[in-house]
Amino acid sequence: MSARGLSIRAAAEVAPHRVALDLPARNVAFAALETHARRAAHGLAASGSRVIAFTPRPTLESLATIYAALELGRSFALLHPRWSADERVHALSTLGDVRHVDETELCGLSEGPLPDAWPTPSPDLGEALVFTSGTTGAPRAARIGFDALAAAARAHESALPFEPDDAWLLAMPLSHVGGLSILTRCLTARARVICLERFEAGAFLAAVRERSATLASVVPSMLSVMLDHAQSRELARLRFALVGGAAYAPLLRARAHEIGITTLATYGMTETAAQVATQRLDPTRAPTSSDSGMPLPGVLLEIVDDDGALLPAGKAGRIRVSGPTLFRGYVGEVSRALGAPFVTGDEGYFDERGALHVLGRADDVIVTGGENVHPLEVEVELAAEEGVLGALVFGVPNETWGEIVATALVLGTGVDPLGVLERAASRLAAFKKPRRYVVVASLPLTPNGKPDRKRAGRDLAARLETVVTRRA
Repeated sequence: MSARGLSIRAAAEVAPHRVALDLPARNVAFAALETHARRAAHGLAASGSRVIAFTPRPTLESLATIYAALELGRSFALLHPRWSADERVHALSTLGDVRHVDETELCGLSEGPLPDAWPTPSPDLGEALVFTSGTTGAPRAARIGFDALAAAARAHESALPFEPDDAWLLAMPLSHVGGLSILTRCLTARARVICLERFEAGAFLAAVRERSATLASVVPSMLSVMLDHAQSRELARLRFALVGGAAYAPLLRARAHEIGITTLATYGMTETAAQVATQRLDPTRAPTSSDSGMPLPGVLLEIVDDDGALLPAGKAGRIRVSGPTLFRGYVGEVSRALGAPFVTGDEGYFDERGALHVLGRADDVIVTGGENVHPLEVEVELAAEEGVLGALVFGVPNETWGEIVATALVLGTGVDPLGVLERAASRLAAFKKPRRYVVVASLPLTPNGKPDRKRAGRDLAARLETVVTRRA
């Protein structure tokens, strides 16, 4: 099975005594993990279903089941732990022939006497079915082949090689491709995964300090919360932290750099098995540069216009991806042609160095007075302001300008919204400045937890206030 590239059996043979999982209450070596995965594999083989669906958690039972499925080539679907019961039922209804396993059943898969041998693997490479929000906001399950996960792990290691004592801190949901990719990268590299039950700034920083984490993956909001923590300098112990999943604001990059944290911006999505572009550990690169890095080895990134024609460096257009890390299509839809490039919904451009700059979703663009505004650009500046816990930018209809820029803000106690807007506006072109605003307790989200601009424009329009510029 080692030819698949994601083999717990191969890892146990090569590094039996090396720690594979650093759990809150125990460490599990690769040999012991192979034993648990073997038990889970027999449960999977006896399940009688082509696909098993469960809510993955950073527990030995959940992780052993994932490793067993990878070994057997048995497809699995990952359900989000924060979904409501109705959302879970809807997601399962889209999957067809699937066995839903709850936590009790999942533990049962690893009970009983230890089988002497592994079950016969599937002749086909399996798929991880990972839910992602489409343009309608309704979750769709992307079919990510195990071969794509293995190719993504190899591409990462080619760009950012592991060191012998590396340990990756896992604090992201395993139902997201970012969390799953930590497992697959560390499996191929025989590296330790440090598991947190959930993200909490103090626990994350303590894990870096006390459990010797060297690598981490975070989204910008996680990094921002930790930089506000009294022990934020603990992050400087990391060899590097990948920052992706949302725009990484220049001011946030500068804050991290000021206290000695090495952060690497990255770009990717579920459909590409996580990252396809990442900054490198390059001493000649400015630590606060605004790009999302260079394409990973084996991945071809191109910028194209609406007709698919290639655009030169400096010209913005759609981001097109080609390579072995691409998904196979969505469940219930026609499979993608093997080797066909994938035109993402994102816009960006390459600079003169060949680094990718991501502007945001093409269908989110606000057209105001004939000018195009990418909401992500504005959100980056708003989120960089102290006391801003969340920012969502969207367009609202206007008779004069077509649309005007509006924002919903989640603010800390006592934070003045007009002050936030004035300071952020000083770094924006006039047509990009928010003209309307509303302070909310939480941002509207899609069922998959992504910011929902369409819902914001629909539900919050009546509550918007006009931004009044105050004179000194």
